[in-house]
Amino acid sequence: MSPNKKAEPSAEKIKRLEDESKTLKDNLNQLQKSEDRFRKLVEDTSDLIWEVDKNGVNTYMSPKIREVLGYEPEDLIGKRPFDFMIPDEANFMAGVFKTIASERKRFSFSCLDNINLHKDGHRVVLETSAVPIFDPDGTFRGYRGIDRVVTRRRQAEDELKKDIELEDSLNKAKLKSGLVPICVSCKRVLTEKGWENVHQYIAEHSEAEFSNSHCHDCAERLLKGKTA
Repeated sequence: MSPNKKAEPSAEKIKRLEDESKTLKDNLNQLQKSEDRFRKLVEDTSDLIWEVDKNGVNTYMSPKIREVLGYEPEDLIGKRPFDFMIPDEANFMAGVFKTIASERKRFSFSCLDNINLHKDGHRVVLETSAVPIFDPDGTFRGYRGIDRVVTRRRQAEDELKKDIELEDSLNKAKLKSGLVPICVSCKRVLTEKGWENVHQYIAEHSEAEFSNSHCHDCAERLLKGKTA
């Protein structure tokens, strides 16, 4: 054999390379199918799926964002979730994220309500849950989570709270029972605040309203006084 002539690969080696190539193609096909299934699952789910980096900047946003806040997914990439909240909520939630993403914590969280602004301006209440993301070496990368629209639930809770507060106010406004001291001279009532005008006392403890007038006897007496 000439020293400059390369040895031809053996049939066994060729067969092994072909098998490895086929295995690689099969693995790539399976990976593609898995990615397609995952993408379809993400797109079809009723929840919004997202990812942020360690600084809280969006790195992924599922297509559900179109329905939830009216934006395209790419509109939110590179921005922070707080950029789409009302100012007070944004400041509060930014502080919450800073706390949970600190080196001492980085814990999972769930059912965290936050108020966002839709592209058309109306408010959308989201319930957020997420888990931290780490590299194989343990390096913190950010968070992956889901958002669920709970605007109607929040509205129902707010209405219930108003009803409870109203009922409490009405109960407090009811006339008190028991012995109420009243001065026989000035007709003031003794309360925990001291001696109060009877009109003020009744107004504070009942639903009654007053109109100023004279009874028949007083009116007759006043009339006699003027004509005397």
